[in-house]
Amino acid sequence: MKNKKIIILGGGPAGSSAAACYRRTNPFANIEIYEKSKYISFSNCSQPYVISGRVESIDDIFVNNPNSFKSKKNLDFF
Repeated sequence: MKNKKIIILGGGPAGSSAAACYRRTNPFANIEIYEKSKYISFSNCSQPYVISGRVESIDDIFVNNPNSFKSKKNLDFF
């Protein structure tokens, strides 16, 4: 059986979650996520803390990055 190719537009929380969920049910699918910014899988609820200065760096609100998604879930970001 031929492996499916899945393309997800947007690497924010919803796109990242959808890709991870699809990977759990389809371990051999080729999943590609396209995101126009370098920011993926971040905590939206934490943004006010970054703006107010309670969180020092925007990098502190990221749950994952493209390298961790590749190594943990075999997901490719472009």
